[in-house]
Formats: sequence, structure tokens, C-alpha cells
Amino acid sequence: MFDYDNPSGINYTVISKGTTVRGNIKTADPIKVSGRVIGDIDCEKRAAVTGKVEGNIGSENFVASNAAVKGNIDCHDQFSADEDSAIIGDVTAGAATVEGRVKGNMKIANEVEVGSTAVIVGDISASNIEVKKGARVSGTLQIDH
Repeated sequence: MFDYDNPSGINYTVISKGTTVRGNIKTADPIKVSGRVIGDIDCEKRAAVTGKVEGNIGSENFVASNAAVKGNIDCHDQFSADEDSAIIGDVTAGAATVEGRVKGNMKIANEVEVGSTAVIVGDISASNIEVKKGARVSGTLQIDH
């Protein structure tokens, strides 16, 4: 049967805006957190946060949009945080784009782009680091070859 709300037929986990989950979440499907999670999230695919998470997040890709995260983030591929997001914790990723606030160290395997609205308090190591005019970084920058 065709699902008009999910035409691609992909399963995904949703924590809606008015929902609070206390405890760890493990899923093989993509997850979207618009509510609040107090616990760790282990996601084999994309984790998108538009709400609040107090716990560590592991995923293939991570997207923060108007999000608040207190915990470490470990994503194998792409990490991105928009200008309305705040991350308190270390970030490990394949590549990263940061427009928001990060308080913690960032270890990026490939390229990191620090946008003009970004505020980063912590060290950044990556194979390529681009810091746009207006960005604020308080920490060391290390280029890994």
C-alpha cells in the first residue's frame, strides 16, 4: 500500500515535539528527535535533532537544526549544526559543517567548515580546516595529513 506521508517507504523513528524519552535508544533506522531524549542514541543511519538530547549520540550522519545537545557525538560520515544549535560535548566525524555553537573538541577525519556564525570553544583537528570571516574559535587548530 502506498503511504502518502512516506512515499519512499523508508522506516524511521520519530520522537515528536511533546515527547520525552528517558533511556537509551538503539535503532537501525534513521531517527528524528523533535522532543527530548535523556539517554544515549545509537543509530545506524541518519540522526536529525531539532529538540534536546542529554546523552551521547552515535550515527552514520548527524544533523542539528535549532537543537540543544549535551553529550558526545560520534558520526562516521557528515556532521552539521545550524546557527541555532548548541552542542556541549566532543564531536568525532568524517566531515563537518558548523554554523552554531560547539563547546568541546572536534576530531574530523577529512574537512571541517566553520561558518561565519559559528562559535567553537575547543580544539579542532582535521585534514582541512576552513574558518569563515566572523567565526569565533577559542582553541587550537591542527591540520592532520
